[in-house]
Amino acid sequence: MFSWRRKRGPSLDDVIGEANEPQLYVHVSDGQWKALLVERGEIIERVNQQQAIDLGEETDDRLVGVLENLSKSFQGPVLKKSKNIRILLDDPEFVYFESRDNQLPSRTKSVVREIGARHLGARSATLGFRPYPGQQDVDEDSKDGIYILTDVDRLRRNLTILDTRALNVSAIVPVGDLLLEKSVSSSEAGHAVLYLGDYTSFIAISNVAMGVAILRSIPIGIHSLIQRVASESRVSIDETTSALAERDFISKLSLSADLDGESIQSGSAQARAVIPLLGKLLGFVHESFQFFETQFIGGKVRSIEYLGEVSVIKGLNEILLREINLPESGQSRELLPSFFAGDPLDQMNLLKGVDQPLVTVQKISFRYVDQKFVSEQEFSREQKPAPEVNAHRGRSEHTRLRNRGKKNPDDAEDSRLSISQWLRKFGVVSQSDFASEGVPEADKNERAYFMMLGLILLGLIYVGWMQYDSLVRSHSMAVQIYYNEIIQNRRYRDQIVSNRAFVSSGSSESDKVLWSEKFLSLATNMSEAMWITDVYLSDETRKFGENEVVAKKLTVEGAVLPSTDGHIERISEFIGRLLEDEQFFMSDFREITFDGARIDQEEDDHIIRFAIDAWYDENKRVEGALKPSKKSDSPISEMQKKVKSRNRGATNSLTGQVSDN
Repeated sequence: MFSWRRKRGPSLDDVIGEANEPQLYVHVSDGQWKALLVERGEIIERVNQQQAIDLGEETDDRLVGVLENLSKSFQGPVLKKSKNIRILLDDPEFVYFESRDNQLPSRTKSVVREIGARHLGARSATLGFRPYPGQQDVDEDSKDGIYILTDVDRLRRNLTILDTRALNVSAIVPVGDLLLEKSVSSSEAGHAVLYLGDYTSFIAISNVAMGVAILRSIPIGIHSLIQRVASESRVSIDETTSALAERDFISKLSLSADLDGESIQSGSAQARAVIPLLGKLLGFVHESFQFFETQFIGGKVRSIEYLGEVSVIKGLNEILLREINLPESGQSRELLPSFFAGDPLDQMNLLKGVDQPLVTVQKISFRYVDQKFVSEQEFSREQKPAPEVNAHRGRSEHTRLRNRGKKNPDDAEDSRLSISQWLRKFGVVSQSDFASEGVPEADKNERAYFMMLGLILLGLIYVGWMQYDSLVRSHSMAVQIYYNEIIQNRRYRDQIVSNRAFVSSGSSESDKVLWSEKFLSLATNMSEAMWITDVYLSDETRKFGENEVVAKKLTVEGAVLPSTDGHIERISEFIGRLLEDEQFFMSDFREITFDGARIDQEEDDHIIRFAIDAWYDENKRVEGALKPSKKSDSPISEMQKKVKSRNRGATNSLTGQVSDN
């Protein structure tokens, strides 16, 4: 065996550098960057982004613009001093998984990385993991917690923008990890931390006593509100920012008012812009509270801490306190001091675990090893094994290689061994297996051949079993990803339905048939003994009184296995479930008719072929949109209905059944 060099585990000095070395703590979001310069454990200077950035519309463009501005600022007199850079990254493209909500078929990090890469649409992913509180006595591989994943190529791109200063980066910590750390550190049972970022907000909730925590991202931030007000008021971003900081436009607004009512339509441009976005933001917050209490059984949320530049919009703090209505804890609303005060060894570091080069400088590739970047050449040199000493022959491998041109008597003797002698030499068979007197050598070799053949067959069976296990894991992951997509699709559809008041009833886009929801409904409502063979559209003339009308229909052809209950009853139950699905399948169809069933004589197995017709009615969706939406008694009861609807959707997707409403 090779004797590898022993590696020393990272110490605190390895993580934060020498005590006298200037440290730079940077918070990078998709809107701006801020930094703290630290020396000898003391903050000696605060540096904020000075130059305005044209942030654009896309998230990627905004983050790239901020990183490019930071890279230029590294040439300044203050940031140039830093030799060790720790980055707190606020990236809206991070993916979050909770190990307890059945999103992951396995907690093995390789499996989690593969699922994260598929979810991100990336070649590879890296992750950080923060365990739930109260698991000190649990084995490391069995701990429950929260995974934060990102695309390795995206991480590489972000580092490349920083140019040569990327080599000084010792850690990239996701902002969600800091929120989880602050939430867990509170002594309150059921404590939330809400961070209002520039274009994305985050909420972390934990209950230390019950050992649970969740983390959610919200696609709305402070600059989102400012941009919406600027767009509605037809004023520049700078003027809008100044006006919102000086005047209170929002603290007196009532978010419980009807968004289509006269109160909002007759209000100011600021009110028309802010109320819908603030309503969605607070809706996400209350939804997270409800999920934590009911799904995670985490208990009631009893306190909250606000982080971020809430003071940028005057009156925002008052409306948050009034609408969320929880006791506020925490004095400072800045993230950077908390990032600096945290334990570097305890924080997530997304650079860990990336087993490929991340930075290239002057055609030299560097990878992250032991809290720093090293060149590929240095990494290969550290991994090179020490010379091996051959104890059996009493000489080193280098000596053996120098003498490899000389014949070894032992090698010559080995070359003359028979099959049976080889098997005995390697311990596959014992000496007694071939000790029979009077047995010819040919018979002994023949027996040895059969034993060798048996070993080969066993090896092939073992390899096949290992491949089967891998296929099962891949299939389980594919099923889980498909299930997540179904849940995601249902969530988007719920949002469309809940926000249909914002969509013009005359819009052609809103009247289109959404075929994806039709096919998902067909798949959800089928039983296990049923499958679809063909789906197509056709026209047919129907007679209403004395008039003939050309009607469009969707024909669904399928097959069902025979049963003791009767195949007609199974088909009837399938049609009944489709008729009850008014929200998705029947939203564009007036009725479903049965087109007959027959036994397929050409198949070896007895199966029943059937066909049903769903008759299209272009006016039905419009009628549904014109119906007044039912209002719940209170926001809490409305949220309870959403939770019940999502639970019912998850159960339907897994069992193929439709529960009664």
